[in-house]
Amino acid sequence: MNTADRSIARIGAAMRRRFSFVELDPRLPPVQGLLARWLVAHDLPNEPGFLLDLLNERLADADAAIGPSYLMKSSIYQRADGCGRAHSCIATMGCRFPWRSGTASSMS
Repeated sequence: MNTADRSIARIGAAMRRRFSFVELDPRLPPVQGLLARWLVAHDLPNEPGFLLDLLNERLADADAAIGPSYLMKSSIYQRADGCGRAHSCIATMGCRFPWRSGTASSMS
């Protein structure tokens, strides 16, 4: 452990002593299904919510799970080219799990 790691560890310990932390795992309620509910409330297609929940379920790792707020912006669903933040998610997953080639295509 280098000097920077040790000083960050002290800050982390001090934060844990002073504050209460609530884990919000995207794979568990109330966060699970939040994107789908938001899409319905904003009259947008529900498929991204379903795919996000499926992706997080298959990742089976809270640290790798993608939270719904990353995709909760109406403008990304209204782009003419159909591209949006979802492409960043796919790139992130490709970097994190390079041995799982074809994972995105096998989710359907």
